[in-house]
Amino acid sequence: MHHVSRKSGRAIRTVLAAALLGVSSSIFAFAAPDAAPAAAPAGVDVTIVEVGPYKATAADITAEFSHAPPPLIADVQRSANSGRIQVVEWYARLLYEAAAKQDGLYERHPGLPGWADQRRRAVIGKAYIDDFIVQNYTPTDTEISSLYKVEGKKLCAESASYHLARIGVVVGLHASDVEKKEAAGRVEAVQKRLAAGEDFAKVADEVSDTPGRARGGSMGWTPAADLEKSPEAAPITALATGEVSAPVETRHGTMIFRMVERQDARTLPLEQCRPRLEKDIKNSFKREIARQRIDDLAERFGATINMEAVIAAIRAVPLAPDWQATWKPGSE
Repeated sequence: MHHVSRKSGRAIRTVLAAALLGVSSSIFAFAAPDAAPAAAPAGVDVTIVEVGPYKATAADITAEFSHAPPPLIADVQRSANSGRIQVVEWYARLLYEAAAKQDGLYERHPGLPGWADQRRRAVIGKAYIDDFIVQNYTPTDTEISSLYKVEGKKLCAESASYHLARIGVVVGLHASDVEKKEAAGRVEAVQKRLAAGEDFAKVADEVSDTPGRARGGSMGWTPAADLEKSPEAAPITALATGEVSAPVETRHGTMIFRMVERQDARTLPLEQCRPRLEKDIKNSFKREIARQRIDDLAERFGATINMEAVIAAIRAVPLAPDWQATWKPGSE
């Protein structure tokens, strides 16, 4: 039986997380972002995962996860720990599948590979129809213009976003009175430097305890929906471009923000919104197109189906008397 060392498991977690991780975008977090794992090995042909006959390079894994739900990738990019969790689950599935083949699971549960293929076909089928529509159906300018007039305010709404920079002074949760006094003195010193006209970015680089995405304490652009989740957000979102906030107290310490640039909520002009409008039009015809495509493909492949016989075969599956009590959504 093939055994994979714990060292191999750690290596795989490191490589995949390195491929997907970015920098945390939380503007109220004082701790530095999770340390990113080491970079993946050089060369697209280097095998970084091997389980039995299965082999994959970094390029293979990146291509595979490019079809994953965006929230999953965003979660991995925000947190190294999330990356490790996702990699462990992904790696475990490879090992379970290899063991199932060797340990006789398929013989004890005939039809299981076929059901697993159903899940695979569902993913591929959706991708196929989406791609077919993209390749074969292009909305006209008249259709796009008409939809913009009717639904533009809803489909083309762009929420506010803020480009912020920050200077932070960290104070531990169990800081002594002396430490708190020292932190307060540092905040006061920062305020005096800013009031004297010193450059915010220069001060941030010299004294801030908090990491930014770039020099000068820059946090990049933050959507209003993300920023406004925090109770400390109100005085920040009220800042005008170029304005500096009063000290903002958080459970981690004190922050001073500068509004580098802001984009208030608006309705995108037609040309900027065109991709959204095209997508909406295509989606509105998706079901009709899919049905027609089924007929076309059945003819193309000479396919046949006895609908009633298939339904009868599915109904023949025995159900446990207590299945409703034991089954949970998502457990299939």
